[in-house]
Amino acid sequence: GVMMYEMLTGKKPFDGDNPVSIALLHMQSNAKKMSEINSSVPEGLEEITEKAMQKEPSKRYQTAGEMIRDIEEFKQNPSIVFEYKYFSADGSTKYFDKVTPEQSPSKAAPAQNGGEIKKGYALKETNEQADGAEEEDEEEEEDDEVAPRRSPLLSILFAVTAVFVIVAAIVVYKLVTERVVPSPSGTNNSQTEEVVVPTFMGMTEDEVKTQYGDKFNIRFTHENNTAEKDKVFYQSIGAGTTIKATQQISITISLGPKMEEIDEYASRPKNEAVTQLRNQGFITEIVLVDNDTIPKDCVVKTEPAARERVEVGSKVVIFVSNGPLPTLTYVPDFYKLSEYTARENAKRNDIVLLVEYKPCPSDNVVEKGKVFYQSIDANEKVEKDTVVTVYVSNGELATTERDDKIQQEINPSAKGEFIFKYYIDGTLQEDLTQTKDVGLSKLISWSIRGSGVKRYAIIVENPKTGERRTFIELEVNFDEDPVEKKQISFNENVFTELVPEVTTTPAPVVTEPEVTTTPPEEPAPVVTTTTAGD
Repeated sequence: GVMMYEMLTGKKPFDGDNPVSIALLHMQSNAKKMSEINSSVPEGLEEITEKAMQKEPSKRYQTAGEMIRDIEEFKQNPSIVFEYKYFSADGSTKYFDKVTPEQSPSKAAPAQNGGEIKKGYALKETNEQADGAEEEDEEEEEDDEVAPRRSPLLSILFAVTAVFVIVAAIVVYKLVTERVVPSPSGTNNSQTEEVVVPTFMGMTEDEVKTQYGDKFNIRFTHENNTAEKDKVFYQSIGAGTTIKATQQISITISLGPKMEEIDEYASRPKNEAVTQLRNQGFITEIVLVDNDTIPKDCVVKTEPAARERVEVGSKVVIFVSNGPLPTLTYVPDFYKLSEYTARENAKRNDIVLLVEYKPCPSDNVVEKGKVFYQSIDANEKVEKDTVVTVYVSNGELATTERDDKIQQEINPSAKGEFIFKYYIDGTLQEDLTQTKDVGLSKLISWSIRGSGVKRYAIIVENPKTGERRTFIELEVNFDEDPVEKKQISFNENVFTELVPEVTTTPAPVVTEPEVTTTPPEEPAPVVTTTTAGD
């Protein structure tokens, strides 16, 4: 009974400075009624607890089965009132056993007017009846004193009874904590009471429990989130909503951002690191660095460093080796050196030399077999194994090239599209081949460049027939100043020759053949032969 009292009220029935004073209170004083401490404790449950706490053993439950039977009845009907109330001579309320079918009629207290005691109704005894009951109790106590010593079986039964009581107390505790106990009026206030949901956002779990734990049915969960760690970032029912007091509210507490550990990627391929980090939810950035020990395209390090725990979604910088720092060298001066000397100097400076023999230009004449040109200037800083091209004189002088233009008008009467092909010394210049409509363009213009004497020709071709004719042919001497052009042939009628005139032949006259009619033949005369005697 004391244990149930503490669970239902949260307080001890008696409290003192030392065990002796507490024991005296148990013997001499009555505990404060539970309903005065916790108004939500149902009357029936209060009656069961107080009966179990009676000072006189005869007024308590005699067996665990009796107490469990009352608890089961309470579970079936939480509104039940047992009415263990009988009034003494001085008007105070006393508690006696409830009349049950198991009790014999001789032990049942008589009711007024000869009626039997009914559950749910309080009966008043007269002073004489109350006194008689007290005398009987005293006689029973005297009988107990002279009773023989109990057997060990009673101790075992007592232990079993204690276990039943503890189980019953746990059941009662669950009934109360789960808010299914009814109000004394027979209705469950906790199920019908309406409350307004406050905002739990930004509070800690302890703050929520302290302020609202006894007012709301709250379920807590914990998840990773970018919200501040250990603070509420979600509530299933919004603030300001009116709900039943028993309706469950789910509240989620932030565990802080999800963290992942950066693996060790040094010397591992760049692509492997990028793939794995992105799979973990990180953003990656590549930075190329020169490194003499880590192979090219392999990871040198990461920031944040390996083994650090980092918030998912943040950026991880991957430093990737670009290979060793290039070694630089200087380009030697090869001018007027022989091929042999130039190659030796190039080899000494880790330069790859490419040699070509060419005529010297007139403005830069050197001795045959000497360098007169290099592709990269002397003393230029370059990476090792850079290729440098040099020109070595072959003993000849390069002729000076000049620019000029060939222009020729087309016969005004020429019409149609033709293919124009251009030849230099008999070699077709395929990139210059073009199709022109001579009816629209009446001038041929060809820009030329060269040296010495060259022969130029323009051939015209009929695109339909493939027939060709030379339009113009010239010999050009670039060594002359100005350039001299000598016409070898010119055919201004080439366009009409390639497109002969078409003569039309008149169609033959078709005449209808004369129709002759032949008169019909006359029928042959009929010859009749008559013989004598007919």
